[in-house]
Amino acid sequence: MRGLTPIALGLMLAYSAQAADLLDVYQAAEQQDQTYAAAKAAYRAGIEKLPQARAALWPQVNLTAPLTGNYVKDHISEQKASYGSASYTLSLTQPLYRLQNNIVVDQATLQLTQFEAQLNQSQQDLILRAAQAYFDVLLAEGSVARAARRLR
Repeated sequence: MRGLTPIALGLMLAYSAQAADLLDVYQAAEQQDQTYAAAKAAYRAGIEKLPQARAALWPQVNLTAPLTGNYVKDHISEQKASYGSASYTLSLTQPLYRLQNNIVVDQATLQLTQFEAQLNQSQQDLILRAAQAYFDVLLAEGSVARAARRLR
């Protein structure tokens, strides 16, 4: 609840002219909560691990093209000659079966599931904290209104 106390205070000030409903409070908290933003960033980073792990299963293609050149000058006959050669090599390597690559893909899949669960948990925590802050503000407004009626 401490994480949303500044948010609750800001919402009281921002929505003093207009009434805020619970959805507005949640949407504002979703935009400002650092814990939820960190969970979203970790999830986005986790999404990238699976394609990187799968890349080890794909064929590897290499192209090399070395060029060599020679320049010869005969100082006696003043003749000049240049010779050049080029060669090209294209290689394709496809591992048939490498257990470690399959294990890495399985681990990345499990990590992605873990990141999804952490993001969902973070979102549930945010909903709970936003609702608590919303109802705390309503309770405070009610207490202020009751105290104002007593003073009249």
